[in-house]
Amino acid sequence: MRREYIPEPQPLARLRVMEEETQPLPSLAGLAAGVRVLTVWNIARNNPIAPRQAQMVYAGLYHLTGISYRGRIMLRLEHASREQK
Repeated sequence: MRREYIPEPQPLARLRVMEEETQPLPSLAGLAAGVRVLTVWNIARNNPIAPRQAQMVYAGLYHLTGISYRGRIMLRLEHASREQK
């Protein structure tokens, strides 16, 4: 009688490590974009950032990978009252 090998599911921690190995590090992405790592952290968690920072991240990711990033980045609204002061 022949038995089939059925792989066991990988633990969640191992899946996270594999995921991190295939994605650029936030510090590397931030360095390429010229923004703080906190900005990249906010993008990863869908927190809003300034429009200028988003432009810098798009340019930095293109510089880092050679591929245009097509994901959406949540932008923070600039208040008109700040400009009037």
